[in-house]
Amino acid sequence: MSMNPAAGSLKPLPVSITDYEEAVTGYYCVDKTLFIRDILDKRFNAVAITRPEGFGKSLNMSMLMTFLEDTGEDKSAYFKGTKIWQCGERYISRMGTYPVIYISLETAKGPLWGICLHAIKKAIAKEFRRWAALADHPKLTPYERKVFCSIEDGFAGTLDYSHSLQTLSECVCKCCSKKPIILVDDFDAPLRSGSLHGYYEEAKEFLRTLYGSSLKDNFNMEFAVLEGVCPDGISSLFTDFNCIKTYTVLDKGLSSYFGFMADEVKDMLDYYGCGDRYDAVCKWYGGHRCGGTEIFSPASVNRYLADGAPAEPKDYLLESPGNEIIYAALRKPAPDVLEAVSALLRGEAVFAGTDEGTPYTDFTDIDGICTLLLLYGYLKVRDPETAGTGRKRERLFGMHDSCLAVADMESMDALSRIMSGI
Repeated sequence: MSMNPAAGSLKPLPVSITDYEEAVTGYYCVDKTLFIRDILDKRFNAVAITRPEGFGKSLNMSMLMTFLEDTGEDKSAYFKGTKIWQCGERYISRMGTYPVIYISLETAKGPLWGICLHAIKKAIAKEFRRWAALADHPKLTPYERKVFCSIEDGFAGTLDYSHSLQTLSECVCKCCSKKPIILVDDFDAPLRSGSLHGYYEEAKEFLRTLYGSSLKDNFNMEFAVLEGVCPDGISSLFTDFNCIKTYTVLDKGLSSYFGFMADEVKDMLDYYGCGDRYDAVCKWYGGHRCGGTEIFSPASVNRYLADGAPAEPKDYLLESPGNEIIYAALRKPAPDVLEAVSALLRGEAVFAGTDEGTPYTDFTDIDGICTLLLLYGYLKVRDPETAGTGRKRERLFGMHDSCLAVADMESMDALSRIMSGI
């Protein structure tokens, strides 16, 4: 059977689309709008969410911004008929009522710290330019205006940039008379790049100041949502203050919003006329687990369907840019690491200590490697209950053994190809 999703009246798949307005108007878009409800209901001061690459983090962040930001435009057309709309006026009344500060650090990487820092400054300056009208607001003092313009124009010093989110939230709150929401996508990207290129500590110190100054005791902020890849960003950056609620792949909360659920995949396959491919899709892309919830890799399912749902699925995971860290960690594996990975590739389970707080620089021994593979979506905790209750969660942080297995055939294929190329 062959399939062309773009043919006829079928909507195309949102492959690599991270803009919510674009995705919901021109593509087949799985409804994850209850994520908005849960963020509003939980009333976090700040929440940091980590998931593997390709699990819809950026699209969800764009969705939050589209729903919450006061742009002066009516954005209801993007949400009518969705699950959040069906929740009623309690949520609809909050649509388009907040100032929103948004930065993405996706491109904040490079072989040198100076290059990465320049990219961070550019991302921050871009958001200041989006708020450029504030520079002429009468409520700003001459000093505030000077600092604002220097950051916007790219001429500020590193210290001013490291406090820039705090500065912008103060200016927005003062000029708009309403506290802004802060959204940061790929909050840990500089750490990931730093671990590969030797400037991890420099990146960590800058980001600790950037987030610490804006999230801790910031009375000019409504709340903040940060999304990234690896929980080390949380343990490295936020250990000095307890105002951050965290959700990793081992946590149950919010688990259904990052990745596709089984019923969502069945609906997709039926829509494209390939419901008979469900078992193959389950085998290849459906073995991931977040907090005990079985989920499918959305990037891989989308690409599989966009390729025409071939009878023989293929591995898309290996094309992820995040594999640089996997390659680096496995470049010269110790004998026990090689033995463990070989066992995993034979379909066996492996017991290893899974510590979410392992620094990027410490993914070397068997526990660190297995933790890395777990957090990047290659492995799963075999028994979902081992990541369930608080007591067992403490055992995970205490480096007690967790039973781990390869997530699915795609992960098996990608890991096998990585090992054969080392």
